[in-house]
Amino acid sequence: MKTFWVCLIIIGVAFGFGWSRHHQIVELRRQNAELRVSADEILRYKSESAELDRTAVDTNELKRFRAERLELMNLRSEIGRLRQAAKVELPKIKQEVESTVAQTAQVQQRASDLRAERAAKQSSRLTAGHLSSLVDCLRIVARANGGRFPGSFAEAEAMSSAVPRKIEREHVRHIFSWTNHSRPTETELTGISFSVSARSFEFMPFDRLLNTEDPPLPFLREITPRQLPNGSFARYYGFTDGRVEEAIPRDGNFSDWEREQSRGEGTRR
Repeated sequence: MKTFWVCLIIIGVAFGFGWSRHHQIVELRRQNAELRVSADEILRYKSESAELDRTAVDTNELKRFRAERLELMNLRSEIGRLRQAAKVELPKIKQEVESTVAQTAQVQQRASDLRAERAAKQSSRLTAGHLSSLVDCLRIVARANGGRFPGSFAEAEAMSSAVPRKIEREHVRHIFSWTNHSRPTETELTGISFSVSARSFEFMPFDRLLNTEDPPLPFLREITPRQLPNGSFARYYGFTDGRVEEAIPRDGNFSDWEREQSRGEGTRR
């Protein structure tokens, strides 16, 4: 009897244990099924999310493409407008450029002409001033030698010793050896430096000695005529009466001018 109850208890325990394991297996299967469903949903959600991301990216790309296309159209429109404006403005701009270049050339030419005129005036002033001083000194020498003019600077230097007053004698010799230079400001403005001395002049040849009692005659002149800005030539002459005159023959023939000035007053060599 005791054995029967022991067996019955063992059978009950085994049945209870088997039932418990079955219940656990069923529960695990149910949980596994739920997990699989969750995993499928997760995968579906991921797929849908990726599709949404691609759609958003495509939408942004489309917006950017549309913006770029609109900008390109605007640029093409602006280029067309500029080309049309260039067709209209180019002749005007070209005309303005040519006018500006011509005006610049005129200004430069005028500046060059002004410098040439200033240089010519400076050269004329220096020449006239030095020649006037030489003529005055030669008249002093002539009066100290019985009214007779020298025929060369070497002779004038020798005859200057007859000048009675020392101050006049020193002045005469100073003028014979003195060189008159242009002022630095004039040199800077004209770009040309001038100098005039007794070596810039020469005695005009006569077949007789000139005297202070003779009618006024040209006896001293520039060695080389100066060309003026207008193309003509000029030459300074010193006369026995002390005056200085600039000759500008129309034909550039100084011989005729000299002959006219000396007509009837001695025979030229």
